[in-house]
Amino acid sequence: AIRFVDASGNAQFEWNAGKNKFTFSGDLSAAGGTFSGTVYAENIEGDVVDVTIKSTTDQIWADQQDKRTLINFYVPAAKFARVIVVPSIFIEGGSVGAFVLNLKKGSTIVDTTIANGYQSSVQVVSRPLTTSVGANVNYLFSLEIYPTRAGNAIVYKQPLALQIFKQGSSIS
Repeated sequence: AIRFVDASGNAQFEWNAGKNKFTFSGDLSAAGGTFSGTVYAENIEGDVVDVTIKSTTDQIWADQQDKRTLINFYVPAAKFARVIVVPSIFIEGGSVGAFVLNLKKGSTIVDTTIANGYQSSVQVVSRPLTTSVGANVNYLFSLEIYPTRAGNAIVYKQPLALQIFKQGSSIS
């Protein structure tokens, strides 16, 4: 076995060739590497996945067709590109035709969907909205909604589980 100890006699590095075991105590830094097998960690710096709950605001249209903001959220810079997913929302439709939902990065629309709500008192579920987030840049996002024609409709306050993933995948 090879063993290096610090001034207090504590092992900092130990290699036991007979057991094919390497033990290290302290910080490990490398430009790259591969682990075969399972890696257990309490913390991984540079989140691979993050989820937070944001509540929408109540919105009621009474013969109106104006645009409303359901949520605003801020995404701080990271050293790597990421993907944001805004889940489906529930809409109590009235006589408004359909709803347009826009995911905006600043003032730019980055994803949009139309949720049909032509019938009176129908509940509509939108599709999730997604966008990429570049590395090393802070972003302010908003979820905007509006009916395609004036009428009566409601979006009740509801929790949305916003998700952010490190970009890149083993899925092909």
